Amino acid sequence: MLHHPASFREDFLLQVLSDSNLPTGGFVSSAGLEAAVQAKHVDQTSLLPYVRASLHSYAHASLPFVRDVWACLDGLDTAEAGHEGSVDQNCDSLIGTNHIARRASRAQGAAYLTLAIRGFPGERGINVVKLFKTEVRSNRSPGHLVPCFALVCWCLGLSLQRTEHLLLFLHVRSLLSAAIRLNLVGPYQGQQFLIALQQPVEDALAIVERRTQRGGDACQTSPVADILQGLHGQLYSRMFNS
Repeated sequence: MLHHPASFREDFLLQVLSDSNLPTGGFVSSAGLEAAVQAKHVDQTSLLPYVRASLHSYAHASLPFVRDVWACLDGLDTAEAGHEGSVDQNCDSLIGTNHIARRASRAQGAAYLTLAIRGFPGERGINVVKLFKTEVRSNRSPGHLVPCFALVCWCLGLSLQRTEHLLLFLHVRSLLSAAIRLNLVGPYQGQQFLIALQQPVEDALAIVERRTQRGGDACQTSPVADILQGLHGQLYSRMFNS
């Protein structure tokens, strides 16, 4: 019988989790891009710098929480719940009063928990996911995207490094997908931009890694983008939920 190394399984799981057909709600969110376009803050020429800034901000605001979830769950009995709820509450505090970002994050977080329970019911840590979803449904935890995503990836057996890289890839892909549907760029140029963002993704991972080693916490590095996203609910017409 042929035995494949564990990395083969990780590669396959990455392909599954990066599938645009997964019912996670990522493609109904523009992460503030639609509001930025309507506010004349972003156009075709400034799109790539905007995506780089958004990537940098998202890495600083999300990766520390991914690491915190791993710290809670690493070595945990898979039949028990950890302290991921406290990480979720800290994530909620960072989002603050941006109700648009909060609503989108909670909707996508719930979608990932449902995906794990219904799509991967036999995985090692599914009981932890079920317990956490109970906390979310009872309003004892907000259930934000980043902690839920990290929990699901841990449940599936992905490494921390692969989880962090996948999270940033999905963020930039979602932004560029929104840009295509907003007619900022065409589909071919969107793919060119996605390839061009490979190095910025790796740079963002390295920057946050160094900052975390020095004891840095999650933070917001692009307040203008955060403000623009908060205006999304006031748009006269809109294509995306956030």
